[in-house]
Amino acid sequence: MTVIVPLNLIGSILAQRLQNSMIKDSDGADKEADLLCGDSIVNYKTVQSFGHEDAIIDMYEKILAPNLAKQKTVAFRTGIALGINIFLQYFTQAAFFYVGAEIVSYYEGEVTPANVMSSIMLVMMGAMLAAGSAS
Repeated sequence: MTVIVPLNLIGSILAQRLQNSMIKDSDGADKEADLLCGDSIVNYKTVQSFGHEDAIIDMYEKILAPNLAKQKTVAFRTGIALGINIFLQYFTQAAFFYVGAEIVSYYEGEVTPANVMSSIMLVMMGAMLAAGSAS
């Protein structure tokens, strides 16, 4: 358990850092796009009366276009990291239960399934809390 649990921590930290970098990178363009949206909503009568709805949409797309390729790359990396993280969580649980079953079968009478199950749950809950606090 002490060998496998750090893998969960590393996976959680990596996934969280990638998500945070995606949020930080898009802040500048998002603010400018939000201002354009807000102004066009506040002045919707003027925009509509001059028929500039399509122009506003084009401006909005131009503001967000430079970050699009970068955001796709970061989103892909984040998806891979989250997939690995989830795989590691389920792999860890499967390994714990397999080893626990082997321990119960090897030490019949000395170790009960309830003891093994409580040990597994304690370690898994501790790992989840540690991963959450680390990220």
